Amino acid sequence: KKKKDNVWTSKDKAKFRKTKEWIDFRNKMIGEKKCCEVCGNNLRLQCHHIYLNDAPEEYSNLTPERFAILCHSCHNYFHKLSRTLHRKKNPPVPRDDIRELCDSLIKTPEMLETSL
Repeated sequence: KKKKDNVWTSKDKAKFRKTKEWIDFRNKMIGEKKCCEVCGNNLRLQCHHIYLNDAPEEYSNLTPERFAILCHSCHNYFHKLSRTLHRKKNPPVPRDDIRELCDSLIKTPEMLETSL
């Protein structure tokens, strides 16, 4: 598979997440929030990119409003839920509160364009 010019691969993203800039930002965000924004758990916290975008300038944009602090379980849950809700064939129709929460934590590039 050929890499597109303005898109980061999983390997590129993993490399970025090892930089001092990312580590310092992540630690600051977790230190400020102190618990998962969904369930309140304070263990295994992760810094979640709300805007799912593979462009380097978007992925590396460390504006706090573009992130949510989630525990490991909620982080995995929302990524799996997002993949399910955005699939093309027979996507499920969740309750309004679940859809609203998912939409607030996971935004696609198309959603980013409409929110600017």
